[in-house]
Amino acid sequence: MADRIHVFGTNIPGWCQTPAYAAALATSDPHYVEDPDYARRLAEIRVRRAQNVFDRKGVVVSMVIDEAALVSQVGGTHIMHEQLAHLRALAKKRAVAIRVLPFANGARSATRGEFTLLEFDDANEPDLAYTETHLGGQYSVKTSMLKELQWTYDRLVAQSVHLREYER
Repeated sequence: MADRIHVFGTNIPGWCQTPAYAAALATSDPHYVEDPDYARRLAEIRVRRAQNVFDRKGVVVSMVIDEAALVSQVGGTHIMHEQLAHLRALAKKRAVAIRVLPFANGARSATRGEFTLLEFDDANEPDLAYTETHLGGQYSVKTSMLKELQWTYDRLVAQSVHLREYER
């Protein structure tokens, strides 16, 4: 497991989703859901992933979430209120920083897509980048990609506000 995790998402990261939000998101396009039990299983997987990240001592999590993820109605007002409350609770953890990239800040690096940077203190574990689109994801340990994404992440942090300062 990584020692530091930096995430930029145009959606709420899966391991930060409440079960109700994950289920609503999973069933939002029935065309892609052939298994009626898919939403429940997906929600369970995401809860386990969250436990692996947030219950592990020593992991520092930093994320920037695009404001669009917080205002898009996934599952309705109640589910979105619950999801935002969950994010605010996560942000109160000592080793978790959640920021929001507001619409008001105009054009930004967000158009480059979602990504995760995993940093390891163990010299035997290379730092890792994971980029994602709707068609799939790609892992890389290439120094050039890691540097580019770290630069992008730093710009996104500079353009964002802490979740505790975010009002909507």
